[in-house]
Amino acid sequence: MNDRARSLIALRIRGVLLALSACLVTTPAAAKDDPSLQAIATARLDALRGELRAAQDLDVMVSASVHADDGSLTAPPRRSSFAFSRPGDDVPFRFSIHSWSGPGGGSDLVCDGTGLVVGDPLLRRYELRPAPAAPGDVLADGDLAPRLGLGPAFVLAALGTGILDDLIVTDDITPCTVAGGQALAVRCRTSDAPDAPALELTIPRDGAAILHGVTMPVDEKHTVALVFTDWKRNAGADRADRGNRFSMTPPPSWERTDSLRAGASDEASRAPIHALVGRRAPRLTMRNADGDAVDPFTDMVVPVAILFTGDDALNDRAARDFASVIGTETRIRGYRVQVVDDASNGPGLDRDLAVEAARCAAAWRLSGLPTLVIVTPDGRIRAAQVGHPGRDVWAARLDPLLDRLATVPTAAD
Repeated sequence: MNDRARSLIALRIRGVLLALSACLVTTPAAAKDDPSLQAIATARLDALRGELRAAQDLDVMVSASVHADDGSLTAPPRRSSFAFSRPGDDVPFRFSIHSWSGPGGGSDLVCDGTGLVVGDPLLRRYELRPAPAAPGDVLADGDLAPRLGLGPAFVLAALGTGILDDLIVTDDITPCTVAGGQALAVRCRTSDAPDAPALELTIPRDGAAILHGVTMPVDEKHTVALVFTDWKRNAGADRADRGNRFSMTPPPSWERTDSLRAGASDEASRAPIHALVGRRAPRLTMRNADGDAVDPFTDMVVPVAILFTGDDALNDRAARDFASVIGTETRIRGYRVQVVDDASNGPGLDRDLAVEAARCAAAWRLSGLPTLVIVTPDGRIRAAQVGHPGRDVWAARLDPLLDRLATVPTAAD
């Protein structure tokens, strides 16, 4: 791989750092001034490199976190189940990633060597793309790299591009314990940039050549921590449904779309509000039952569901179904917003709001009623749906939706 490609991959990985989070599980023991530790650490790193170069298949759980210099978390947590199958003469490149938190709340990427499924579990939509030929093609893709998340991106780069090959072990080595086993926290520098900030690898002192964790600086005030668990030398059954890790069959309730790429023109033309997903929610002056101006997005502590409706029997039925599903749930607040010609007269019901049709249609890009949108406490739209699929569909989607939304930041960035 040439220097330009390596630089591009590094930029792609750095670009997703501040969208991730979790926690490192190493517990430092007392550091020892033992010269033999450097030889042991070097041998263990060499063994890890050899294991990654030789691995035909791999399956691992990885968590990622971004920490401020005071140790606090600064991004939503992200856990990913990552599977990899190395390409060969008669075997195509295959990989599978199921992540929690990310673009739209999560990512599903499954490549069986003939095609690639890109899925968004929060929106319950997916698209089909051509299969990438090699790991570097995935890492260099401006849309796929953020969907990978830093953890899988790091493992994919270690497996496919040799990013660990130029690391040199320093004399800064700390014995520690991980899950009751003896390990070493080893500071490493690259041979190309010896003055660059050190990368710390946590590796077992003996036994299988695996990674327990990686910490690396993002900038002067932030550090990324990766935690790896449940290493397997083959890509076995999926942890969730026990199916084939490389099966490209999306859940039957998901809708196929032409493109999940941000700002895709065909998606925006079919349902313009979808182009707002991931962006900050427009601010509108709405009226409550007393005729007072209100903003349902002020001081949010839980996600807010807004159902834009008209004033007819179909929209009334959708509103009743919406209220029965959302009304008793404490993890989300729900409002029906009637789109009317004159919003100065309130609709007269508790938690029902009204908004002027012309302003609402322009700001929210409404193309039909009813339209449901989910806004999280960071002020961003996380999901949108035009039409009423029925109460049972809304009820079935609510719990997994709230589980994913629980990882979204609670403050605007």
